Amino acid sequence: MKNVVVFSLLCALWLACGSSTNNSTDTSEFNSDTDGSSQSATGSPNEDSGPVVPENEEPQRAEEADDTRNEIPSVRYSQVSSGVWHSCALREDGDVQCWGDNANGQHAVPAGVVYRSVHAGADFSCGTRETYDVECWGNDEGNQASPPEGKFTQISLGPWFGCGLRGEGEILCWGDNAQGQLDAPDGLFRQVSVGGTHACAIDLDGHIQCWGLDLYGRAIPPADRTFVEISSGVFHTCGIATNNDVLCWGDNYNEQIDPIPLEKMATLSSGRLHTCGITNQKNILCWGSNTHGQLNSPEGEFDQISASTTHNCGVKIDGSVHCWGNNEWGQSNAPSGN
Repeated sequence: MKNVVVFSLLCALWLACGSSTNNSTDTSEFNSDTDGSSQSATGSPNEDSGPVVPENEEPQRAEEADDTRNEIPSVRYSQVSSGVWHSCALREDGDVQCWGDNANGQHAVPAGVVYRSVHAGADFSCGTRETYDVECWGNDEGNQASPPEGKFTQISLGPWFGCGLRGEGEILCWGDNAQGQLDAPDGLFRQVSVGGTHACAIDLDGHIQCWGLDLYGRAIPPADRTFVEISSGVFHTCGIATNNDVLCWGDNYNEQIDPIPLEKMATLSSGRLHTCGITNQKNILCWGSNTHGQLNSPEGEFDQISASTTHNCGVKIDGSVHCWGNNEWGQSNAPSGN
């Protein structure tokens, strides 16, 4: 993170240098539903050392964060999303709770709104309303918090851009477009997943199409396989094939694509340099980089998992939220849940 190349790339961003809408500059790699990166554009990814913090956008430390989780009553949660420096969860009643860094108002969930899903980016968050409209809050310097109008059945966020499925499966993306990550393919799709500066989607026939910056083959999926689920990380991408095999492609610097656990997965989520999945027995297995303990998943049965830069969060079958890994900005201080 201290090398000159990465610093230069970050300073070229609108976040570091004050350019609020210029999408012509290379965007530093963060994640999946969000991640950060510490590598040059041509070298191998460095061993994960935590999120890159853009100059002039130092996240609040955990002890400074606007964290009100102790005021939350014991409730059940249905979904959680791990951002770069913050996380958000959806309660079963449709309310949203966020924790971790709040320097850009990414906790400022609009009041009185019932949501179907919630998603955390780097410094912004989005939710799908009960009406299927998408609403975002937090930093909007690159239009990452300005989604297009329409009804969306599914959305996915990267650090500074998002994509969603509108209507019968048309892909629309918004936010930063430095690497063509908004230039989604035509056609109808049943799932889309956003990474750092690339995205992938499953079409109606089960084949995967990817777009954006293709480092290390992360945007080149197996052409002879069909898939039921896809998850775009930063330097790699993983998917669950129709026969329930887990396949990953892209960079393998931290063994995030090989070796892969042999267990069958019900769902998975790719972070920056690691991936976590929920087995058919509802246990969590993670593989790849473990510099911040992001592979040290808790015991128990889980229904949902979200992997990010150097931390993960999951929802247990009892409706409680559990997070582990990096907690420098309080992003792993999950609400008490059930």
